[in-house]
Amino acid sequence: WQEKYNFKGIMSVNVSPVQLRQESFLSELDELIERYQIDPNLLEIEITEGVMIHNMNDTIDKLKEIKNRGLRVSLDDFGTGYSSLSYLQMLPLNTLKIDKSFINNITSSDGVQANITSSIISMVEKMGLETIAEGVEHPEQLDLLNKFNCNVVQGFLRGKPMPFNLCDAYLAG
Repeated sequence: WQEKYNFKGIMSVNVSPVQLRQESFLSELDELIERYQIDPNLLEIEITEGVMIHNMNDTIDKLKEIKNRGLRVSLDDFGTGYSSLSYLQMLPLNTLKIDKSFINNITSSDGVQANITSSIISMVEKMGLETIAEGVEHPEQLDLLNKFNCNVVQGFLRGKPMPFNLCDAYLAG
């Protein structure tokens, strides 16, 4: 897609805590990047806060190695589970993905989700990170996120998951 369509989008790949803990993870990552001639600057490794459950120092070291290779690192599903703001200080991140659970009711009249989401985006922006709002399905959600200066959105409003052949056709116009 990079060659065929001059595609410059970032491809995100979910990596589980189990995968990240494997001793061979970095060497396998290097091998795949070389084999498929992937531009590391256009590849993002998505982790969840579950990576912090085991050896936090090893995880941080491995994520720093990933960034040193030119890849991006994002924290997925932020705001669910046992999120800790201290993770944001420790992890070498590029992007924070705000969980769909905050976006679902962002336009509700009580304004609670909107205030929380706006605060998260403001804080993350001050830290120099990008934000992605997950689960954007309605134009009203997008309008509000634009007002909050959210960098990127993902969800059915922008496109549904699709198989390779449909992605190829989409990129072809």
